[in-house]
Amino acid sequence: HEYDKAVAAARTAADKQPKSVDAKLTLARQLADTGHAEEGIAMAKALIQSDPKNLEVYYQLAQIDTDLRRWKDASDTLDLADKQATKKDDQTMVEFQRAMMADRAKRYDEAETDFRRVLATDPNNALTLNNFGFMLADRDVKLDEALAMIQKAVKLEPTNYAYLDSLGWAYYRLGQYAQAEDNLQRAISRGANDPTVHDHLGDVYEKTGRLKQAAAQWELSLNEYAHTVQADMDNSDVSKVQKKLDSARVRLARESGAPAAGKPE
Repeated sequence: HEYDKAVAAARTAADKQPKSVDAKLTLARQLADTGHAEEGIAMAKALIQSDPKNLEVYYQLAQIDTDLRRWKDASDTLDLADKQATKKDDQTMVEFQRAMMADRAKRYDEAETDFRRVLATDPNNALTLNNFGFMLADRDVKLDEALAMIQKAVKLEPTNYAYLDSLGWAYYRLGQYAQAEDNLQRAISRGANDPTVHDHLGDVYEKTGRLKQAAAQWELSLNEYAHTVQADMDNSDVSKVQKKLDSARVRLARESGAPAAGKPE
């Protein structure tokens, strides 16, 4: 989480490799993630001007705008990418980027349409299977379909902690708490720094009557959120975890007869 050092390292790499598009894109993303959005966006746009057929630059610029919640800018960039996408794989990637943007913008019907277009072309796309399945599970809709997609993603990439988290969350939504706990524990063993996984495991513990363990997971989640860049988090998610932790502390204090602990500094 030493983001200033990460930016400095990316800038050094870009300076040493002035012709490297990858190095400059890495720096652009680092800048955008750490409060220097305009500098990062300008760098990505300059790369497009110098090489308008390089689709990876469009994808990264669209991702920057998506992270910044600049939905129209992201959509406009993907429109430009679509004009350059002559291969089927490239067109599929544009559709995937559109789906992810719509999901982040909470335009779920649009996201579902785009995710289904990707899967119609590439039914074994593990990332799409996971992200689409998680979107459905998180909204508590079409749970059987969501579970089947995520199971397929995990079968394709069995050690991917994000997919294991999605699988655990789908089982949670279906009320299958033992399977949920098992997969979330496996996810944490591979991605212990992800606040979402700790939040999900906390929900499982609460639902199965283990409030003290739930509170410990929610506290871990908040600690991880505190070290996460703004682009990678949603403040509403943080607020939800904080409310769950506060409520748990009050309930635990009542059970023990002790005063509730305050919020962590």
